[in-house]
Amino acid sequence: MKKLTAILLTAAMIITVIPPVSAAQTNLTIDSVLEILKYLSKLPSEYDSPDNKLTEPTMDNALEILKYLAKLPSVFDDFHETDYELNTNHVIVYAVNDEAAEFAGLTIPDGYPQSFQILINGEIRDDVRWQIYGEYYLDDGNKYHDWVSPSGIINSTGLVSPVSASSVIRDGITYKEYKYRTFEMRAVINERILEFKITFIDYAKALSERIVDEWLESNINTSMTDMEKAQAITEYVGSFPRTGGFLSQGPASLPVYGFGCCVSSSGLSAEMLQKAGLRAGIQGGGIYQAAPSHIVAVAEIDGNLYEIESNGLAIISPYNKNAMYGDIVWYNGKSIFEEYTTD
Repeated sequence: MKKLTAILLTAAMIITVIPPVSAAQTNLTIDSVLEILKYLSKLPSEYDSPDNKLTEPTMDNALEILKYLAKLPSVFDDFHETDYELNTNHVIVYAVNDEAAEFAGLTIPDGYPQSFQILINGEIRDDVRWQIYGEYYLDDGNKYHDWVSPSGIINSTGLVSPVSASSVIRDGITYKEYKYRTFEMRAVINERILEFKITFIDYAKALSERIVDEWLESNINTSMTDMEKAQAITEYVGSFPRTGGFLSQGPASLPVYGFGCCVSSSGLSAEMLQKAGLRAGIQGGGIYQAAPSHIVAVAEIDGNLYEIESNGLAIISPYNKNAMYGDIVWYNGKSIFEEYTTD
């Protein structure tokens, strides 16, 4: 407190007492004096002078104090704007929902970070304002976007951890479900802004994708026709038991849990067909279970559309628009293993 008071008193003396000619003699302007004093107010006490000049300013020694400070190289070494650098521009952290962990015995192995420490210039900082870019609604229903303080996903020192988005209760047991998505973030330090992203990934999805990629690498090759690729993939997906209920609808259902409903079978079929180089998507209905609530995969093979029924079956049929509901949702490079939207 003494040092800060001294610095502010010195600023007042410089601005109100020292004539322009005196300031010029020290190569200082009023603006530069203010900037220097702002900077000095953040310095630790080791920059106090041995003879207590900083803590005992007077009208007579104000200029002498500045001259004294000018002789301390370490004080002014970092005066110019500091360059700040994050240790990453994209944080990726994994989590797994409680139900999946319990049912499938999933544990996240090494190599899949479950937290991440953000460093600025190689250091943990506690003087940073962390902000997240979000979408919000006004009272009249209109949307707006703004930077606000994040809730839970990053602490005051830059440690990133998964945050529980919701929970479900089954048989009296509460299971956490995590928030999986990408967040636009920024760090504000000394009026500098550093932008970065944080992505939370469901480990069950990551494991599912790894299993799928390994299967495709072993069973699909460039010598196969598109129909041969489609038949192999449909037989693989259709070999899993058809069932509903919890854990049955996500992209991890079939490869990781070993069962799934039509949502998972159609989505996985379209995903694998796309990875194999075919145009694919999903649509409601189908020849064998023609109902709006049922979903099948649709693929373009040799210039023609086909329905892929792989929910406990393995049937490829010519596309029949009359058996379908709604429009085809083409994947077009999107992945069920990432945050999926239909836009």
